[in-house]
Amino acid sequence: MIRKLALLASLTFASALFAETADLRILKLTTSKSTVTRGEQITVVMQWRNLGPDVARGVVATVGDNSGAIAITGNGSEHSVCEPTFGGEGFVCRRDLEVGATGDMIVTMLAPATGDQFTLNATLSSTSLDPHLEDNASSVSVALVTAPKTADLSISPETQQHQVEAGKGFAIPLMVRNVGPDAANDVFVLASFQAGSRIPLTASGAGWTCENPEDAPWNLVCRRGELAPGATSPIVVRVAPTDSQGDFRFYSRVAATGMNDPVSPSISTAEVHFGEEAEEGWVRVLLPFVPVEVPGINGARWAVETSLLVQSQIEIPEICFGPSVGPPCPLLPAGYVLRLSEMSGWDRRVQGGMFLFVRRSDVDQLNVNTRIWDRSRETETAGSGIPTVHERNFSSVRNALLGIPIASHYRYTLRVYDLEGRAETRVRVKIYADDEATPRAQSTETLKASPFATKNYATQLEEYPAYLQLDPLQIASLAGATTMRIEVEPIDLGIIWSFVSVTNNETHHVTTFSAN
Repeated sequence: MIRKLALLASLTFASALFAETADLRILKLTTSKSTVTRGEQITVVMQWRNLGPDVARGVVATVGDNSGAIAITGNGSEHSVCEPTFGGEGFVCRRDLEVGATGDMIVTMLAPATGDQFTLNATLSSTSLDPHLEDNASSVSVALVTAPKTADLSISPETQQHQVEAGKGFAIPLMVRNVGPDAANDVFVLASFQAGSRIPLTASGAGWTCENPEDAPWNLVCRRGELAPGATSPIVVRVAPTDSQGDFRFYSRVAATGMNDPVSPSISTAEVHFGEEAEEGWVRVLLPFVPVEVPGINGARWAVETSLLVQSQIEIPEICFGPSVGPPCPLLPAGYVLRLSEMSGWDRRVQGGMFLFVRRSDVDQLNVNTRIWDRSRETETAGSGIPTVHERNFSSVRNALLGIPIASHYRYTLRVYDLEGRAETRVRVKIYADDEATPRAQSTETLKASPFATKNYATQLEEYPAYLQLDPLQIASLAGATTMRIEVEPIDLGIIWSFVSVTNNETHHVTTFSAN
């Protein structure tokens, strides 16, 4: 036994003896100023060297983590891969470093918006054996003085969750707000996935200029000159299709130059799963109209009917017991056909539609058909099909409704739905004539939550979308035009779907133009 222990010890010593050894040392850590105003930009320089005797493998140099400062931009020496650390407080560069070679980084940082001083810590590490770890860390302190103005900035939502099919892009909506009391100047938002993810990002928003640092399309910086007190300003971050699979964390952070910010930092995060769609969980299917029969103009008797065909046994809580009611729902048998008008309780929900909830693994087993027609002309037309909308058709970016014909005997209704059923969600509606680049009119409209808003007992999700209905011709004059297009853009983090119904007053036939 003693002989085996001795042999093991000698092997351990031998592996350490023949491992690559690289003595890394921080040579410099400096800031452009020793005293700065809160929120002021400063330049930080870090430099390090490999004293050998071997190449230093996988060197990681980091500066600024947990300091309260924000890394806006930076770059490192040749062959380095550099980016902000998660949360934006630090900056990191990675590379192998030859014997005798030096590495460096130059970082532009924003001083914290609170406090009297902050300390920048710098560290070095590598996968090679380093015999002198004591010179792999350094720090420098900077004094802070109060800025002349104060702006309480925030970015929301606090957290989001996204599930994305492999190889598909998606959007992350963000809302920046200035509570005041002063206007915020030189406002910027940093956005990135966790360090090392390298998932490309782009972004846009009214008043914002967004760009990626050179050679780093996975980092994003959005800037605007001013944000008035009480103002909000949305940004939509677009994530390019990626082959990445698994769970990733996204962060975004807001700050302004030369400002006190009493509640800092403000960070929004998102948990994103890239991969095949999960089999569990509930999917919302929107019925834009619920079964109803109501009178219309010119003697019309409008009817809406929705029929369901179940391919294999599934559970649909609303169908079994009606909205918001009942114990767990029994399975509907395969081949089951149901007309929703045969169920009671629909008459109160004439406008705004409703959601059906279907388990994700069952959604392809359900066929839904909704039609609208005028019963007074039932012998002349079978009516029109109305889209049934999967929740994936809802979008946090602009909806475009194209090629809508214009004629004096048509009437138009624009309908907008918000997936989360939020009250007071606003949208910006722009109406264009033909192919004109400038809208004939635009307005900001507010969606209203359903008066029957409630969460479904099984899913704990809203059963009714928030809803907007308007006549676009009451907003815009389209004289001389033969077609129109309508753009609907969410303002307050809305996740929306839109469509326009065009009704022929002579035939009472309905045609729909949807966003997806």
